[in-house]
Amino acid sequence: MPEEDYIPIKEAVEHAGFFTTFRPDEGGEWIVLASRRTDGRLHGNSIRVSVRGGKCFLSTWVPIFYRLAVEQELPAVCLDCLRSTRSILGAIPPEIVARYQLVEVSEAEYDEA
Repeated sequence: MPEEDYIPIKEAVEHAGFFTTFRPDEGGEWIVLASRRTDGRLHGNSIRVSVRGGKCFLSTWVPIFYRLAVEQELPAVCLDCLRSTRSILGAIPPEIVARYQLVEVSEAEYDEA
């Protein structure tokens, strides 16, 4: 998914007072969402978001990968994740997983998308 396709999530996250940066990846691109920024460096609670093969994925830095069933809920799930804690997320909180019906997937499934 080209960078311009991530503009809606970028705008929603930044409008809510959080921060973003776009990164290329071997299999495509992803956007990093973070709760804090100091001297241009993103830190605090953060997740990665990528759209591959028509599917939305969120991942933590552990990494744990999740597939989102409904792409339209992407801004809401991202904001809930960023608001859930000021620390780094090892896993997305169970209540957010349940609310948005996130499905944990393997790194291999993510790579194949």
